[in-house]
Amino acid sequence: MNKTMFFLGSLAYVALPIMYAKSIGLFAAVMFFSIILTIQKSNNLDTWLFKLYIWSFAFFGVSIGGLKLSDVVLIVSCMLLIMRKGKLVVNSKMLLIIPFFLYLFLQMGYFYLARDSYLSNMLLELSRYALALLTGLFFYQLRVNRGSLIKWLDKFCGLVSLQALVMYLVQTKTTITNVDSGRLLAVSVFSDTTESRISAFFSDPNKMMAFFLLVLVIRILIEFKDKRAFTWHWQYWLYLLGALISLSRTSVIVVAMFLLFYVFYEKVFKKEHLLGTSVMLLLLVVFAAVGLLFKTTFVSAINDVFDGVLALFGRDRTLTIDSNVTSDSRVLVWRSALSYIEQRPILGNGLASELHLLPIPTHNSVVQLLLDTGIVGLVLYTIGIFNGVIKRVPGWVVVSLVVIPMFFLDLANFRLIFVMWSLAMKNDRFEKGEI
Repeated sequence: MNKTMFFLGSLAYVALPIMYAKSIGLFAAVMFFSIILTIQKSNNLDTWLFKLYIWSFAFFGVSIGGLKLSDVVLIVSCMLLIMRKGKLVVNSKMLLIIPFFLYLFLQMGYFYLARDSYLSNMLLELSRYALALLTGLFFYQLRVNRGSLIKWLDKFCGLVSLQALVMYLVQTKTTITNVDSGRLLAVSVFSDTTESRISAFFSDPNKMMAFFLLVLVIRILIEFKDKRAFTWHWQYWLYLLGALISLSRTSVIVVAMFLLFYVFYEKVFKKEHLLGTSVMLLLLVVFAAVGLLFKTTFVSAINDVFDGVLALFGRDRTLTIDSNVTSDSRVLVWRSALSYIEQRPILGNGLASELHLLPIPTHNSVVQLLLDTGIVGLVLYTIGIFNGVIKRVPGWVVVSLVVIPMFFLDLANFRLIFVMWSLAMKNDRFEKGEI
């Protein structure tokens, strides 16, 4: 019976793009129906709430009353947990993130006293960081059934990929438009007639790519207590292929590096990771030296690779305007951002400073943190977020699935980063069949 219900819910979930093309009312009704069947009732409320949040996050472009659906689910779930448990508990290691948030508040106070005209933008960005922190605290409270949750994550990520492909097919047949944000239920979907991109209900293909990559890290955190216990599972391909169908150049880099690192660290240097890292660093130095010596040829080769990827993905518009790495819009905005970082390198220019300093977002978490919070903020953030993660997950996994994407996307307050952070702190609560 449960399998039949999940199958029916899966069909409803995958068909949501078709329902959305028909009417917003039909979309809302089928979406609710798919929740009931794909996230079936569980004896473990924590496991159910975990699934519900991940499910809602796959509707990144859906908002209710001006709040993202996932944030609405988060707030309601936190209220349920507090009512049931009476309090929120924290791990002492989680306190390492407090200096970063304290710094944000102090910085905000400084700009308030200075009567900065962009204070409203800063407050909005600070609220996003606050919600991200709340997300991390919420997930730390959950005691979930590891086995059933891992199986569900694998199935669900497969469904997200299928739904994304259905959305793409629907968009080739009809025009999909956004639902006005003035309504109670608002939907923002990626729609660009000039090139092919696949994004389901994420509103941004890159956000869908980040979803798959970070949920894979979350799966690894749930499954393994110790990074030395890491083993490959065929289900990882569901997440990697999900990232690739976003048709993002970054996804190609990330997946290629993940597979390369896997062979390098888990096959060639399986018991000698330190030696493997030394060899990898040496190869990077040689690679960089060759690039500097033969700069023109090197850049041309990179351009040819990216052009080939863009042509393969059918991204004609990007192939026209961003086919050269030296004149790519991201590279240009990074250069512009660095000029402002040089003016205030230690303390930064305040949260959301790109809105009044740059023509477009930085698409780079490191550059964004430096621009907004300076070296101080970047160091505090790095220590707070990655200190626990690097102890629980192999370093090569963190670099390929988290760090590299952060150099091409704005992910500093991306909620799943904080889910990853909180799960990494659960080492002392890792028990058989439960985390």
